[in-house]
Amino acid sequence: MTTLGGQSFANAYANLYQQVASGVTTPTPQPFFEAALGGPSSAYCATSASCTAAVASKQAAAIKATQVYSLWNALNAAPGWTLGRTLLSSPAQAGGSIASQLSSLEYFTNLGYGNYNAAFLSLTARDWHGITARSNFTWSRALGTGDLQQSSSAITVVDPWNLHASYGSQPFDIRFVYSLLTVYQSPYFKSQKGLMGRVLGGWSISPLFTAQSGAPLQVNVATGGVSDAQAFGEIYGNNNRAFENAVLTGPFTGGNSLHYNVSVPSGAGVNGNPSRGGSGINLFADPNATYALFRRPILGLDTTGGGAGVIRGLPSWALDATISKDIRATERFGATLIIQITNVLNHFQPDNPTMNIDSPQTWGVITSQSTDGQLSGIGGTAHGVPTINPRQMEFGLRLRF
Repeated sequence: MTTLGGQSFANAYANLYQQVASGVTTPTPQPFFEAALGGPSSAYCATSASCTAAVASKQAAAIKATQVYSLWNALNAAPGWTLGRTLLSSPAQAGGSIASQLSSLEYFTNLGYGNYNAAFLSLTARDWHGITARSNFTWSRALGTGDLQQSSSAITVVDPWNLHASYGSQPFDIRFVYSLLTVYQSPYFKSQKGLMGRVLGGWSISPLFTAQSGAPLQVNVATGGVSDAQAFGEIYGNNNRAFENAVLTGPFTGGNSLHYNVSVPSGAGVNGNPSRGGSGINLFADPNATYALFRRPILGLDTTGGGAGVIRGLPSWALDATISKDIRATERFGATLIIQITNVLNHFQPDNPTMNIDSPQTWGVITSQSTDGQLSGIGGTAHGVPTINPRQMEFGLRLRF
């Protein structure tokens, strides 16, 4: 949308970023910057070989960090800027006699789209020797431009002129979900006659097994207030964000399973080394190799933020159960003893790591157990990760008369 000298800003930025990031000190002049900043004799450019070189020198930090919003904000205030008032933070009158009243303006809309497609298979066995069971399997994809409510003030789209740039996997895009629900009612001593019948009769057990593949895992860009923002110029940060992901440069072969006793000599994942007090557990067998597969998203080269995640987090499974005993005292009086157990096997479910290309030392490092709820579809999630509580037991007694 912004073109000067026959070149778009996006194209000029992409060309400049690649040269600055590779260490070029005198970049090739880009027509957009030359025209936007008043040419080589302007106050901003006069001390440099070109306006492009001036931008590279004065805004190197913002360029290398792909902080496009901050870069544009700085250029907008530069002497010789020819595009006029392009931001609300610009002075309302020439010379700045009236200061800006707003630093930014965010737009919220119900626009957007998504789709969900699934194949569902269910098998049921009814009252076979006291067993009733249902097995469910779902294979699905959930894609869209985001799943946040309209009232949110914490997230925006990557490009408001191209909503498809935010399109990708939704946070709840779980590819495979399996559940097995079983109820076994013992047919033995059903009448509960005699002492043996009262002790052994009336028992039932209902185990519930659930398993699912990993949820999308976001590979974050930048840290602090500018995390997951600015790469496409969409927002200044300040704790607001978008669905921004680092870009894969090749086929991802890192997998998404636990690896124990991981210790790296240096670089990515080093905080997980047991010698440094780390857990030794990592999402990757070779953190440095997977870290090298990612780069920053670059305006002018990339056209999508990657949705809710470009790789997958850890798969999950859980086994819960209810055990009950029907107690018959007399024909008019009785009771039911109920024992409910979640996470019967006390299964350890690690929390997904925080993935950020600007924090390589924590790359793939597992630091905690996920304990905020049950598997997706049954309870809550933490950081988009299916969660499992440590084993819990609840006892109940219901009287009837």
